[in-house]
Amino acid sequence: MRKAEKTGNELFDVFWNAYPRKEGKPKSIRWFEKNKVDSETLEKILKELERQSKAKNWKRIDMKYIPMPLTWLNRRDWEVERSEPDNSNSDCSTGTQYGAFVL
Repeated sequence: MRKAEKTGNELFDVFWNAYPRKEGKPKSIRWFEKNKVDSETLEKILKELERQSKAKNWKRIDMKYIPMPLTWLNRRDWEVERSEPDNSNSDCSTGTQYGAFVL
């Protein structure tokens, strides 16, 4: 297995190592630089990334159902307020498992 090459942006490297889908790295780096991500923001990103990956069971689903890193960053998914409790062990419907919001 190849090791991820360092980009010169340590904060981005931490994010990239944590994100499960490894596609679109150059555009994701540009997003980090454009938005001037600092260590506090990265901490929020990583915390929500971990919560979502557990809640949506990203380790066990097909990679195509995990959003591209740039999409996840552009949607600012780590800023979404969660009104529902974290039910990572609950049995959820297919729609919510893959990130769809069901009304």
